[in-house]
Amino acid sequence: MTLRASSAKLALDTGGDPAAATAAFADVTSTGRRVLDELRGLLSVLRDPDALDTPWLVADPESAIEDAVEQVRAAGVVVGVTIEPGLTEASLLTRATIARVVQEGLTNILKHAGPGTSGTLTVATRSPATLVAQIHNERPPQRQPRLPASGHGLAGMRDRVALLGGVLVAGPTPDRGWSLRVELPSTGDR
Repeated sequence: MTLRASSAKLALDTGGDPAAATAAFADVTSTGRRVLDELRGLLSVLRDPDALDTPWLVADPESAIEDAVEQVRAAGVVVGVTIEPGLTEASLLTRATIARVVQEGLTNILKHAGPGTSGTLTVATRSPATLVAQIHNERPPQRQPRLPASGHGLAGMRDRVALLGGVLVAGPTPDRGWSLRVELPSTGDR
């Protein structure tokens, strides 16, 4: 930000292109707002550490998503992935929450539907201010033994998503599969 502001000021001081200086200042403004939004989100976590435990803070959300996909694929789950570029524009806190939801959702496919199951993962921007992640799996190819639920997976994800002003909806689908959908404000200003 400092470099962009300095170059804009230099352009104005030396009679350079005012349009380039205006664009640089607009970039500084946009970056500053995004950084402030991220700081507000991180400060809310620091003020209430019990509300969002540390494992949900992922330093590199995009890599965490890739790793989760690779792990379930290696275990035999066929996952089609579509991630729109809008993910990288969201705040770190929003991206980290999406990454943790994806990790949990893909793990649940493996745990409850098993190897050989087909699924999809989509992360998309639905409006300038809304990021949507959807995980869907088809009907398992074979009946899986019923595993005891921990009771924390969906409830924990729902709580974390709600802390950021988002919504999580999950449940069975008509094709006897399962769907998990999360909508989060992409600005992360909560």
